[in-house]
Amino acid sequence: MAEEQKALEADMMKDLDIGGTQGDTEKIMDRLLKSVNMVKGVLQTNLKLRQQIVQMNKQLAQTNIDHCHVESENEELKEKISILEVMDSGNSELRVVQTHVPVSYTHLTLPTNREV
Repeated sequence: MAEEQKALEADMMKDLDIGGTQGDTEKIMDRLLKSVNMVKGVLQTNLKLRQQIVQMNKQLAQTNIDHCHVESENEELKEKISILEVMDSGNSELRVVQTHVPVSYTHLTLPTNREV
């Protein structure tokens, strides 16, 4: 593998040979390798960011689904509350009458026809 790397570098040096000294060609080669490594790093970061975006989009979709369910449940509860409020307002007078009507307990203390 190291031999292949050296051969590749030698081929690149030949391609980069622009008539300068050997030192100039090596500097250009080093700069090119650094640039390639930087691009590689940027591409890897880009890939990670894309994966994070996909994951966040999945989470957002699930959150939207959950939100719709909660809104639906809230609407159902609001309807039930309004029905109960209507029922409660219609029975308030009846409840007052029922709570203020005196109750006779004499039937509980008097003997029944069977006991007499």
